[in-house]
Amino acid sequence: MKKFLVLFCIISSIPSLRCQDIHWSQILQNETFHNPAQIGLNPNIIRLYTSAKLQWYSVTKPYQTYLISADGQIFKRLPQIDQLGGNLIVFREFAGDASYGTTSIALGLSYTKGLEGKYFHILSAGLQGWYNFRSFDFTQLHFGDQYNGDIFDPTLQTNEQYLDEKLSYFTITMGVAYQLYFSNAQFLEFNYAIANIGNADISNSEGGKFILPLNLRTSIRYYSEELLRKYYIDAMLYYAYQKPFWELVPLFKIMKPVENNSSIKSIGGLVGGRIKDALILGLAIEGYDWQGQISYDINTSSLAKASRGRGGLELCIYKYFNPANLEKNKYKMSCPIF
Repeated sequence: MKKFLVLFCIISSIPSLRCQDIHWSQILQNETFHNPAQIGLNPNIIRLYTSAKLQWYSVTKPYQTYLISADGQIFKRLPQIDQLGGNLIVFREFAGDASYGTTSIALGLSYTKGLEGKYFHILSAGLQGWYNFRSFDFTQLHFGDQYNGDIFDPTLQTNEQYLDEKLSYFTITMGVAYQLYFSNAQFLEFNYAIANIGNADISNSEGGKFILPLNLRTSIRYYSEELLRKYYIDAMLYYAYQKPFWELVPLFKIMKPVENNSSIKSIGGLVGGRIKDALILGLAIEGYDWQGQISYDINTSSLAKASRGRGGLELCIYKYFNPANLEKNKYKMSCPIF
C-alpha cells in the first residue's frame, strides 16, 4: 500500500519530476513570479496580471495552476532617479482525485535605481515573502483494504495514516535585475534570483523530512522596436536549476503594430521551447492599456506516451493603470520607466 501512495504522489505532481516549482512557459510576461526585482520595473503606475495553466488532460483530474498578481510604484523620486515598488501574488496549484496542491500568498518589495551616462542603466533588487499552504483530501482516496470483493467501499476503514493532511511553510525569494537602455525602444536585461530560501519541510507522511530545494533562476533578455522594420522583438534565454533538475527555455516573441486602431496596438506570436521537455507556441495581442497571450506546450519529453501527446495550455492577461495626474511630471528621462 505504501507503493500505491508513492505512485499517487508522483502522478498527482507530474511537473515535480523535473522541478518542484511550476513550469511557466510565458516567462516574458510572468516577471514578478520569477524575480522580485521586476516589481514595478515597468512604465506603469499599477499593473494587474492573471495567468492560468492547464496540463495533462489525459489524466482524470489534470494539473492546474492559477495566479493573480498586482505590482506597482509605491513612490518615486525623479530627481534622484529611484523608486520603491510593491506587489501581491496569490497562487494556487492542484491535481489528482485528492486535489493535492499548494495555495500561496506572497508580498514583495523592490528598490530601483537609475544611472545616467552614455546609456541609461537601471539596477533593481527585490525581496518576496511566501506563505504556502499544502493539502490534500484524504477522503477522496481508495485503498486496497476498502475493496469488499466487488467494488471499493469508502465506508470501510483503512489502515493508511498520514502524518499531516495539511501543512504550511514560509519561504523567501530574492533577486536582482540590471537593464541597459540604448534608447527608449531598445534594452538589454539580466536577471538572477534565488527562490525557496528557508529550508522548508514539505513532507506529508512519515517518510522523513523532505526539504524544498533552492530554485536558482537566471535569464538574459533583449527587447527592440528598432532592430526590425515595422516589427518589434522580445527575446529571452531562461535557465533554472532546482537540485537535481534543470530547465533551459529559449523564447522569441515578435509583434507587428496595428495602424489606425483605437483599441489594438499590435498583434504577433511567440515561439520557444523547454529543452528536452516541450515546444512552446503562442499568440499575443496588445492594447494601449492591456495585453493578452495564449500558448500551448507540445510535449516532446519521454512522458509523451503517458500524456497521449497532450501538453499544457497557458493563458495570461495584463491590465495597466496610469492615472493622468500621476503620469505628468516636469522631468523627462531617457528611460520609459522614469
